[in-house]
Amino acid sequence: MADFAIGNNTFQNQHTIISSAYFSVMAKDKRYTNVKNLFSAGHIKAFREIFDVIPKSVVARDLGMNNVRFTKLIKNVDRFVVKDVNRIAKLVGVDEQEFMILLMKQHVADKASKRRK
Repeated sequence: MADFAIGNNTFQNQHTIISSAYFSVMAKDKRYTNVKNLFSAGHIKAFREIFDVIPKSVVARDLGMNNVRFTKLIKNVDRFVVKDVNRIAKLVGVDEQEFMILLMKQHVADKASKRRK
């Protein structure tokens, strides 16, 4: 059988090869826009407040990350990898540096609450 292509999909000998472009077409959860708007308006002051708007399971899935691991990272934000923080910022649609500042504020707040205990 001959190879043929439809859009970004290539078909070969009855086996389908799906390019990564297919996955980027998947609809992004509309709650990311809500997070962006709240973040831009200054209503989100700490990283964990994001998950009052969009479930952490949705974000974990969109990152391709295990939900249990993602939950541990949320509880210990100092363990996040910069690449993952930037990916979350991109999902939300906000500046990566501003998002990193939000994460650092959460880290400082967590440190302060641990000292009080």
